[in-house]
Amino acid sequence: MSNNVNVIIPAGGVGKRFGGEMPKQYLELDGIPIIIRTILCFEKANSISNIVVAASEDWIDYLWDKIKFYKIEKVKELLTAGKERLNSIDNALKSKHLIGSDIILVHDSVRPFTSLSLINDVITAAEEYGAAVPGLNPNETIKSADTNNDVITTLDRTKLCSIQTPQGFKHSILVKAYQNAIKNDFFGTDDSSLVERIGNKVKIIPGEQQNIKITTPFDMTIANEIQKNIK
Repeated sequence: MSNNVNVIIPAGGVGKRFGGEMPKQYLELDGIPIIIRTILCFEKANSISNIVVAASEDWIDYLWDKIKFYKIEKVKELLTAGKERLNSIDNALKSKHLIGSDIILVHDSVRPFTSLSLINDVITAAEEYGAAVPGLNPNETIKSADTNNDVITTLDRTKLCSIQTPQGFKHSILVKAYQNAIKNDFFGTDDSSLVERIGNKVKIIPGEQQNIKITTPFDMTIANEIQKNIK
């Protein structure tokens, strides 16, 4: 496994879909902020060297205090988040702590249940294929619809995947993808879509059911149940 694997965690979101005054990544899950639980997934991984977080300027002091309180050592830099996620990660890629990286992982700030085995599986696949993402086949029927919500067709769900993070990339590939995206104002829906755009293949590996993204209050209910079972 590569010796220099680093992580970018974009955390500048304001949580419009979640509601409330506090961005969801700072809400507490069993007494610990979600973002701290997320960071700790990588802090505990021997395969990870450095973590760079991009956070809203209003929350940087709060986050530093929490990082110190939980004795987190791998967070080397807190960057001010850009206007869009694209800008945050592009800025993070220029951090001195990521120069010379072999592999870069990009992870959602509100996925606090990522396992060590998944982290290592993504790294291994990124080393082999250049770009790798975890994914799960949907359990429900998926239909394509038009703007009037009339069904166009029923899709073959065996060929569909719900994509998770961490997503892993060789450093040079991710940098090239972001340079292209910035130049062309292409935002994409995840990092791998930027890599696909420059012609690189992306390998999907098995994701994890508990590796949920906390986006809505209902997700928080599920997260609390997962946390109870982890104890």
